[in-house]
Amino acid sequence: MKDMQKVLNVIVLFTYLFINGCATVKNNDESSHLYHQKKFRSKSGFSSIVINTFYDDKSKTKVLAAATVNGIYFPSEYQDEKILPIVIKTIPDNKYKIKVFSPGLLSLKIESLKINKGDSIVINAYLKEDIRPIVD
Repeated sequence: MKDMQKVLNVIVLFTYLFINGCATVKNNDESSHLYHQKKFRSKSGFSSIVINTFYDDKSKTKVLAAATVNGIYFPSEYQDEKILPIVIKTIPDNKYKIKVFSPGLLSLKIESLKINKGDSIVINAYLKEDIRPIVD
């Protein structure tokens, strides 16, 4: 099962890199991105970011995706036929730049997210279909 997860993560990464490398049209429509963010206090005192990824805000179907946080790659995991959220332990009192992506879907960017000590931030990212042509 772990080998299948590694293969899926590599496929997601390379497909994303291929699509971004081939796309010639840039979408500047930030209104097409939707996410909900909730802040909780951690009982353990650790700070973290939890990212749930969905196909869109209407169907709310979970999708296998990945995220970069300050340039570091974090894939979602597939276990027991379920897509698990991306969980990132963070350093308190820092700002984070987050990008959530999946092949064939528009990326979600959060330019600046401040995490305080003991904060657990849950982000529900609703990624919409990317209808841009891959090749002109």
